[in-house]
Amino acid sequence: MHRVTAVRLEDPRASTFHVYEIHAEGLTPFKVELSHELEDATRPPFPYAVIRPWQSKLLGSSPSFDSRAADQLFTMMRQPFSPLLLAETAQNEYKRIASSSAIVTCPVDEASIIQSKVQIVTIA
Repeated sequence: MHRVTAVRLEDPRASTFHVYEIHAEGLTPFKVELSHELEDATRPPFPYAVIRPWQSKLLGSSPSFDSRAADQLFTMMRQPFSPLLLAETAQNEYKRIASSSAIVTCPVDEASIIQSKVQIVTIA
């Protein structure tokens, strides 16, 4: 899970779609196109998080986890991915924010992969 640290509206005069540049801990900045404005997007702390959906294929089919498997996992984690943008609600639940366009980002560096928070979230 990556907490959102900055949100910038690209063109405040746009009436049809709202394009935001999103900055999140450990990820490269990315843009998201929404049909509505983000709430509470004017100042930190932002009630938003970005998650990388888990793919079971990242660990492969082997029950053991050796150094080769760890290297493969680390290599895959460095690749660009399509994250989910979430809004935090009450009691640590999250609601997905649907984008009108594809979202793509990647880790800033190897340290950000290691420092990223792994957690199971409830999406309402």
